[in-house]
Amino acid sequence: MRPDPERGAKRASKVASVRLCRSAALSLTLLLPGSGRAQEPAAPSAAETPPVPASELRFRHELFRDARVTAYRVDLPPGSATRLHRHDRDLLLVFLDEGRVVGGIVGGMPLTEVLSPGDVRYHRAGFTHSNRNTDTRLLRTVVLEFAEPQGDELPEPEGQPVHSCNPGTAAACVDEEPLLCTRGFCVHDVQLAPSAVRTQPQSRGQLLVAVNDAALEVAPEGSGAAPEPLRLAAGEVAPVKGTRWRNAGEETAHLVLVIFR
Repeated sequence: MRPDPERGAKRASKVASVRLCRSAALSLTLLLPGSGRAQEPAAPSAAETPPVPASELRFRHELFRDARVTAYRVDLPPGSATRLHRHDRDLLLVFLDEGRVVGGIVGGMPLTEVLSPGDVRYHRAGFTHSNRNTDTRLLRTVVLEFAEPQGDELPEPEGQPVHSCNPGTAAACVDEEPLLCTRGFCVHDVQLAPSAVRTQPQSRGQLLVAVNDAALEVAPEGSGAAPEPLRLAAGEVAPVKGTRWRNAGEETAHLVLVIFR
C-alpha cells in the first residue's frame, strides 16, 4: 500500500471540515415526538425548556452493544427537530446522507452544517443542545456512544491516506484515509472498489459502520481459512476481526472503520 498525495490533499480538506464542525459542537441524536413541525434551535434556554438525558429520548433504535460502545440509528425527516437534550457520554456520529443541519447549544448561536455521506463528528460528554434537519431529504445517522471516556480529539489523525490496488489492475482498489484519533480510538474512511482486497495487521478491536450496502468476504490473512461473508446494509454496525477483506459486491463499499487503541 502506498500513500496517495491527491487523497492527502482531500483528507486535509475533510479533516479541516471535521475540526470546524467539532468547534461548532453540533450533533444529531433522536427525533422529536410529533416531528411534523420543526423547532428552531437558536440559543435554547435550559431554564425555559428543561433538557432531558439523551438516554430518555424516544424513537432511537439500538443497533449494537458491547463492553466498549452502544450504537444507535437515528432517522431525522425533513423539517423535524430534536428535543433539547443532554449527552452524558462521549460519542461519535457517522452521517449516511447528504444534508443540512442547524444546531444550537445552550447559551450559543445556531450553526449550520452541510453534510456528506461518511462524514464523522466526535463530541465529549456533558453538552446540552438541540438541532433541526433543514434539508428536503431524510437524514440518517449512526450514533456510537462510548462506555468509557475517550479523551479529547488529537490535533492530527495518525497515519496517511493510502491508495492500493490488486496486482495487475488499476480498478480493484482500496482508498483509506485517517479522519480523527483520540487516546481511545481512531477513525478511518475506507472505500473498496468491487473485488478490491484490503489487508491489515491485527488490532485490539475494530468496528465497522456501513455508509452504503456492503458485501464483504473476511478472513485471517495467510491462514488458508475460507473467508466468511459479512453483509451489511447501510447504517448497520458490526465488529470485524479478519485481517483480509474483499469486496464481493458489485458496487464500491463505503465504510467507516473505528479502530480501538
